[in-house]
Amino acid sequence: MSTRRVFVLASLAAFAVLAAALEAPQASSAAIGVRLMRTRRRQLPHFVMHPLVGPPQPDHPAVRQAVDKLLGLTEHRAERLDPLVERYPDCISVFEWRGLMHFHVQARPKPEASLQSARKDFDRAIQLAPDRAGNYYNRAVASFELGDWAAAEADCSRALEIGFEMFDSPGGLFYEADWVLKSRAALRAQTGNWQGAVEDYSRLLNIQTASGQEGPSTQHIWSLHWSRALCFLELRELESTIADYDVAVRVAQADNLLHWSPSWVSTYAELFLDRAYAQAEAGQIQVARAGFQKVVEIITQPCEEWNDLFPKDITAQGMASTAGMAQMSLGYAHAAIGETKAARLNFERAAEFFATHKAEALQTQARLCIEEIREWS
Repeated sequence: MSTRRVFVLASLAAFAVLAAALEAPQASSAAIGVRLMRTRRRQLPHFVMHPLVGPPQPDHPAVRQAVDKLLGLTEHRAERLDPLVERYPDCISVFEWRGLMHFHVQARPKPEASLQSARKDFDRAIQLAPDRAGNYYNRAVASFELGDWAAAEADCSRALEIGFEMFDSPGGLFYEADWVLKSRAALRAQTGNWQGAVEDYSRLLNIQTASGQEGPSTQHIWSLHWSRALCFLELRELESTIADYDVAVRVAQADNLLHWSPSWVSTYAELFLDRAYAQAEAGQIQVARAGFQKVVEIITQPCEEWNDLFPKDITAQGMASTAGMAQMSLGYAHAAIGETKAARLNFERAAEFFATHKAEALQTQARLCIEEIREWS
């Protein structure tokens, strides 16, 4: 059994938060019927700090025994380490593990008091051992959850300066550095530091190429190119933007992304949709039009290799993040090629779906799209 444990903070969803609006190049688009909607938003991949770095097993027997017992519990874990904190105030393991327990409470959203307690424990762990990179990163995660993004980025940077020791898990060093770099890149993008984000995504891609190790970047290298493309787009480096989109599409196709499960179809369509918008903005109208048509094809034509457990109609799935976003993608694609009736129908279906699943922000976005379609009619 590994002497390191990693606690998952959240799923690595590929869906989006909404960012700056994209306007259509009016003259060229009107010539072939391409319309780019004002309500369309460029997407940043759904941002969540990557998993906490699990501390080493405690050296002190009493602390190790207490931690082993707590790992099987789901509630009231942190306070059970309080007596050990009082007994061993200079034992780094107590603070590392109690910080982890404070962070991993069952409540959603996480109570601010628990997050503050976690950050305080990581503060103490850093005081006791200022050369452990994992504690800086874990404090960064707590700071991020508290809304202190500047502190989170600073701690990610410090963790990367210190570096990570290899542990007894395949690719262990690579995984940790990968998590921290991904988190800092996303933090920089979220705060508008597009150039810094590009540098981090580039470093991630270089590490993956040089290391040859199996890791998250190997499996999802297309998502790194996608993320960097969005940053290049914000920097108005359109040639680099489209080059990254092209690589992302090629890798996703090589990974047979459509065959993983129906839930990935919407993500795959979003990738083509984002690339088509970038192509249109760069004046590649005919290529963009083909891209929008490809989005319609991806969503409406089922994968024949899916088994009977998978629904053939991706827009009939029960998850708002899959079915609703697929309907939105269809709406945007139909609108871009001038098929306003089909666009409106899909936006209306998306609005109904989001209302049923109480996804208010997405429902509002769908209704804005419906209103914009009405303006055209």
